[in-house]
Amino acid sequence: MAYIFDIDGHTIPKPIVIVDVDETLWPFHDAVVETGKSMGVKVPQRCECDGWNVIYKYSNKENIIKVFNDVHSRQGEYYPYLKSHKLLKFLRKKYYVIIASHRLDIYKDELVKWLDKNGLEYDEVTVSMDKTSLFANPNVALVIDDRADTLVAAHNHGKMGIGLKKPWNEKFIDEKNLFNTLYDIEVFLK
Repeated sequence: MAYIFDIDGHTIPKPIVIVDVDETLWPFHDAVVETGKSMGVKVPQRCECDGWNVIYKYSNKENIIKVFNDVHSRQGEYYPYLKSHKLLKFLRKKYYVIIASHRLDIYKDELVKWLDKNGLEYDEVTVSMDKTSLFANPNVALVIDDRADTLVAAHNHGKMGIGLKKPWNEKFIDEKNLFNTLYDIEVFLK
């Protein structure tokens, strides 16, 4: 059997899948709206988000980042989408699963605790402000994310990029790469 290497140089016998967290494994936007309201920060409803950066039209970037950081600091209070468990279990049979999230490093431990608490399977967790840097690894075969620019970057690196259909990505990504549910993604990958 041929072996491949993960981003830290460990040998693994499977191709790599990069799986996003926010709006892929759980409804992050709902928590952002709720937290924004409690912090006095205006946040658009999901249906108003026709692009990723539209949120900054409602409040300044500094306030929105405070809301995001607050939500990430309390990740353990939230629940994953119901099919997150099933999708990750399925993916681990075929891929080395790297959970990659766009968040500050200080919130990585909270994310790992959340994944473990909810029984979400993975092989590795990474957080950064630019997960697209992971795509240079030739062993990355698949990227699952909700951000249009991340999926475009995956395609530009020759990787398959798919995700859940959201108001902020459906205008920018080929519809055949977007799915209504995590179950639909699993069926597609079978």
